[in-house]
Amino acid sequence: MGPPNLRAMLPDLVIDGALPAIAYQVLSRHGVAAVPALTAGAIFPAANIMRKFAATRRIDLIGAIVLVFIAIGVIGSLISGSVIFILVKESFITGMVGLLFLSSFLWHRPIFFYLGRQFAAGEDPERLAWWNGLWEHARFRRIMRIMTTVWGVSYLLEAIVRVVFALTLTPGSVVVLSPIMGIGTTVILILWTRTYARQVQERAARETALATATPAA
Repeated sequence: MGPPNLRAMLPDLVIDGALPAIAYQVLSRHGVAAVPALTAGAIFPAANIMRKFAATRRIDLIGAIVLVFIAIGVIGSLISGSVIFILVKESFITGMVGLLFLSSFLWHRPIFFYLGRQFAAGEDPERLAWWNGLWEHARFRRIMRIMTTVWGVSYLLEAIVRVVFALTLTPGSVVVLSPIMGIGTTVILILWTRTYARQVQERAARETALATATPAA
């Protein structure tokens, strides 16, 4: 089903998750105040999005949403001077991504259909036609909807937990835990997606084999 590849996503997980936390720790130890130290970490995910745009000349929908919220978060943080605002803005991004997944049920096809097509078919015309044709099968439509639901609900729950952390823990703890949560949630979802897709394919293969088997005399 073309689930995301964990190895391919590893650079994004490091740049978007680990580097902001490292930047905060380094700047804090050098006497930089909490607000500018936290805000500086936004440079890395923003630069990563622009790096991918420079390579592909295309910003995907989720990347565009993240970039907008990074800009809003940085401007709002500098204006308000609120540490809580900076910590909670990460939850807004995650929550919006979760809502994007769930709201895609209002589209012609759920978002995981398009994400799966990107990984499974790329720009190959024949594979694109093959992937688009899979939508005619009820089982495939159900699988895409299940995957979209699981990813959307998971990111919404993660956003809620991040808000709780931001309101109850110290900034230093949150800036370490937040990327761990983000990376951990994404890794778990990727592993679940790959396992689920493999199980579905194996089940389909067994059913095909049974359907084509010659009945015993």
